[in-house]
Amino acid sequence: MEPISFLLVTIAVVFIARITYNTIVNWFRSRHRIAEEDHEAIGVLIAERLDNQQYKTVEGVFRRDNANTRLVQAVYNERTGTVYQARALESNNAPDAQVRGQLEEGNGMVIYR
Repeated sequence: MEPISFLLVTIAVVFIARITYNTIVNWFRSRHRIAEEDHEAIGVLIAERLDNQQYKTVEGVFRRDNANTRLVQAVYNERTGTVYQARALESNNAPDAQVRGQLEEGNGMVIYR
C-alpha cells in the first residue's frame, strides 16, 4: 500500500465522538470559495482506518494510534497537486452508515465534486 502524503500543508487533527455524513459535507460546503476560484479543485475523503480496518497509509498526520477511525478530508487540485485545506478526523467510533458505505465502496477513498 503506497503511503499518501500531504506535504507543506498544516493539517488540524480533530477528535470527534462520531463522524457523520453531515460533518463531512458541511466542512466541504464551508470551503465553496476554493472551488469558485479553482474549478478543478475537488474534495476527497481518505480512510486510513475505518472501524479498526486499515485502508490507506497516511504518514505523519495522526496523534492517536488507538483511534478506531482515522480519516483525512481535503480540498485539492488533482492536476497540480495543490492541497488548499485539509484536516484529519479521529474517532473511537465507526462513522455513520452513509460515510462508511461510501468509503467501503471506494476502497477507502471518496471524491466529492
